[in-house]
Amino acid sequence: MLVTTLWAWLATVAWAGPGSVALEHLDAPDGVGLTATEIPWPGGTRVRVDQRLNGLAVHRAPLMVAVSPRGEVRRTAGQVVSALPFVAPTWTSDSAIAQVRRDVGPSRTISAARVELVYVVVSDGPRLAWAVDGTLDRPYLTFRTWVDARSGEIVAGDITSRNARGNIYPSNPVLSAVQDVELPGLTSDLALEGEFAIAMSCDDWIIEDGLFGRSDCFTTSAHAMPDLDGNYLFAPDPAGIDDPFAEVQGYYHTDFISSYMRDRFGFQHSAPIKVIVNFPMANAFYGDFDGDGVPDLSFGHVPDNGVDFGYDADVIYHEFGHSIVGELAGGLPFLRADEFGMEWVAGGINEGTADIFSMLLTGDPLTGEYAGSGFERDAIRDLEADRTCPGNLRGEVHADGEVIAAFGWNLIDDPAVGPDLTADLMYGAIPFWGPNITWPAVGTSILDSAADLLDAGALNPAAHDAIVAHLEASQILDCGRVIALDE
Repeated sequence: MLVTTLWAWLATVAWAGPGSVALEHLDAPDGVGLTATEIPWPGGTRVRVDQRLNGLAVHRAPLMVAVSPRGEVRRTAGQVVSALPFVAPTWTSDSAIAQVRRDVGPSRTISAARVELVYVVVSDGPRLAWAVDGTLDRPYLTFRTWVDARSGEIVAGDITSRNARGNIYPSNPVLSAVQDVELPGLTSDLALEGEFAIAMSCDDWIIEDGLFGRSDCFTTSAHAMPDLDGNYLFAPDPAGIDDPFAEVQGYYHTDFISSYMRDRFGFQHSAPIKVIVNFPMANAFYGDFDGDGVPDLSFGHVPDNGVDFGYDADVIYHEFGHSIVGELAGGLPFLRADEFGMEWVAGGINEGTADIFSMLLTGDPLTGEYAGSGFERDAIRDLEADRTCPGNLRGEVHADGEVIAAFGWNLIDDPAVGPDLTADLMYGAIPFWGPNITWPAVGTSILDSAADLLDAGALNPAAHDAIVAHLEASQILDCGRVIALDE
């Protein structure tokens, strides 16, 4: 990573680098200093910007800028803090530590390892605060607490370490045995709540059949509670309504794909995504199941035989794939209608792309080997065979999605391309899918993404030619509106 400061910007240089471009674009006011860390990406550079106010570090103020290979600012996330006059603290660092000890309680042993005067951003803006880093016993963990340096009020706190283990299936019950693994990213000692995911069960629901049938979860709670050592070592109980294993499985694999997306692309949802399990529905879906206005990942089990969709890792990756498409493509609908009837292009593209994200992690063209057993099938989908458009369109989103999913598998399985370049290619194409998407527009976006990667040096000519060949073989570029004329 390269570090550039705002003060090193030279106005006479047309483009000194992505860090400098980002800092000039942000135009910080007097008193606010910015430091840029460049995170290279095949389609350009992500620039993470750290802020200082009156010479002090600003905590809880994430700021990210996307810069193209040609030095164009594509987008920003976060805001530069407002300038404030410096007002000296009235609370000392020792008083702040004492306040933290009182807040946590006398029965816990606290060791304050470090204290620093900073600004911390809370709901009403930046506050001058003492950042107190400490450790607790029973169980051991590290934490950071921010104490207002003038009022002594504790305004924010974070747990900065977690250590727990849990039982999971690395893939699913058909392909793997239960393993004891570390559960990463936890931010709570009392429940499966982490940096990327919060796992819970649906306790009260209404589920109706049909495409437009009502599906609502009215109440949720955590069934997976840690043992005395802080671990989640449950045995599988797929038919159980109170099955804690399903929560652990859902948490672990959602964290896994979330970490992959953050590490490769800097992609992260604005808040941990809810993973809801333990309800009698022979399906899994991405949507607002609990009615709070925020989409969730939800995994039911087959009422007749108890096969749990949440036990299948690639089903979890598939549903998380929908959340990626939702973030990047914005207004991509599930279905549309025109003068000829229902039109399923957007839904099919969404479903097929979600399968591609699953196959990127599994390296396997079979989706849902265990989930498929609930319907006496070897898998929900087998995407190894080629599909063409419109030859394999059937007017159902999962079936139609197999066209782009099979194209994706061909790329993953092609030594000239492989999973990493396939991920880069799709990540660059998806943001150009809008509410009026068509199959040719999808094909064009993929061609454009490949051209951008080739131009940036992230794709060699052989890989580019392979992508074009597979795309042409799929016939996506020439696939027009399809109207079913049968009964």
